[in-house]
Amino acid sequence: MSIWSRLSLAERRMSSMADKNGADLEVASQSGHLLPDEYRAAVQSCSGCACPDACDTFLQGSESGIPGYCRNSTLIRQLADIAPD
Repeated sequence: MSIWSRLSLAERRMSSMADKNGADLEVASQSGHLLPDEYRAAVQSCSGCACPDACDTFLQGSESGIPGYCRNSTLIRQLADIAPD
């Protein structure tokens, strides 16, 4: 798999995990709570995850929260806390 494909998959997983946990990455970016460099670093971090298959299974399920292996759990929680109601 090419680096671009891996990064694209990681971006989709990260966005899905954020959505599942009430963090809107687009709104966070537009409001300045998530800077472009932070976003890129988070995608790169996600792309290096040791548990992508477990992540896919988790994202397809109905369980809530963020798995302990998620490399962006802190960021997602922080962004969910500032999300508008």
